[in-house]
Amino acid sequence: MPRRVLVARGGAISSLSGLGRAHHDLVLHLRHGDINGWELAGEIDHMTGGSPLRRLWRRWRSHPRKVARRVSELAASGQADLLHISDQEQAILVPHNSLIPVAVTVHDLFHLDPQIIESPEGKITVGEQNPGRVRKRDLEKIRAGLGRADLLICDSRTTQEHAERLFPDSRTIVVPLGIDTTARNPHLSPQPRPESLPSDHLNLLIIGSEEPRKRLLFAIDVISALGEDIRGDVILHKVGAESDSIPSRRLQSQSARAGVEMNWLGAVSEVELIALEQHADALLFPSVAEGFGYPPLEAMAAGCPVLMSDLGSHNELAIPGTPLPPFEKSAWIEVISTLHKVWVSRNKSPRSADTAGIERAVGFSQKKFVQRLRSAYETLFT
Repeated sequence: MPRRVLVARGGAISSLSGLGRAHHDLVLHLRHGDINGWELAGEIDHMTGGSPLRRLWRRWRSHPRKVARRVSELAASGQADLLHISDQEQAILVPHNSLIPVAVTVHDLFHLDPQIIESPEGKITVGEQNPGRVRKRDLEKIRAGLGRADLLICDSRTTQEHAERLFPDSRTIVVPLGIDTTARNPHLSPQPRPESLPSDHLNLLIIGSEEPRKRLLFAIDVISALGEDIRGDVILHKVGAESDSIPSRRLQSQSARAGVEMNWLGAVSEVELIALEQHADALLFPSVAEGFGYPPLEAMAAGCPVLMSDLGSHNELAIPGTPLPPFEKSAWIEVISTLHKVWVSRNKSPRSADTAGIERAVGFSQKKFVQRLRSAYETLFT
């Protein structure tokens, strides 16, 4: 008889976000019976919104109590064998003295252990540097909850190493997230070329928010440093919902001053994103810190060449030997210049799919994910 997993989180955030998507995929895999020997016992979350005080009450009091009651009820009736909390920000929900084991997926620990990275372009902040009093208390509750969990399921080795430093007595395991490689494969699921990618330009993508750690400004600086004959052929397409209008406007102004043509696409649908990945000439991913790194992996699955920084944890996804020195602008300039040279040599015609990237991405398919997750669950019952 299959064991049953109760999946919990706080607010029911959209599957368009990274955390929401990981939760959504987990629930679907359990519901559809993809994880051999395991099935969904139920899903528990709450609506988002409301006044600040209401949201805080729900987060610190009412929802944790609701989860604890549900765990006790299902465990006592034999209807749940495991509680899986789908991201570390919801570790407040780990019950005290749970009747069943509790696993928490840990995507990153940036806010629990914020850092300032020194770089040639200045200090880069990762995580919340100066949280207010309420958030400090919130982080204390998250830390305590992670300490109570029976298993921390980490997206990457980098995150696992971070978890082991902060929680040396906790059991940890690495289970990289999975993606639908078939839907992105340009040979199996080709998408038409988007109108936003002009055929007479070298089209580069950058995907993500405007957070400093994503280093959109670095990408702008690299392109601005290209020779004028190259820079005039390049368009940088920014994909991703704006997290804040102020840094967005500042970056747009900086790109204009630097003479870098940018196309701010904002949030796009999954189908539109796949089409962009399949037809863009390359993805730039100069980030200094990621919990996992969906964009470079998804781009590789779509056959798109990826230029990524050699930093964790996204460099764990890369084709060995391809990540670039994160702070050596000259290395990025050289690679983009080579891309341009090849583009010109083929008379600006569309590139062929990067088969090495497609093959690399297969190792992070949804099939691989459910196999690894099953093994992780089993460690709690052996």
